[in-house]
Amino acid sequence: MKSCVWQPRFEKELSEIEADPKKADELISGIEWVLSRKPKAGLNIIGTSVWYIISRDIPKRRYLVVYYTFTGEKVFLLSVKPAFR
Repeated sequence: MKSCVWQPRFEKELSEIEADPKKADELISGIEWVLSRKPKAGLNIIGTSVWYIISRDIPKRRYLVVYYTFTGEKVFLLSVKPAFR
């Protein structure tokens, strides 16, 4: 199992999407669970080492796109954006 590392840009964008730190953690915990076990669960951006996965925030009826990369030991969460604006 890999550990997930929040990059500064990811943290900043997540706080803009969800200001409450506890709710932000809850929002991302499912993605972290999946990616720590199977980082290739997302889709690779062809020609790069960056991947993305889409997450659904059911209570707020929105989708989020999480961009990440990974090594043998870690998943680096790079960015998070609303899927549709």
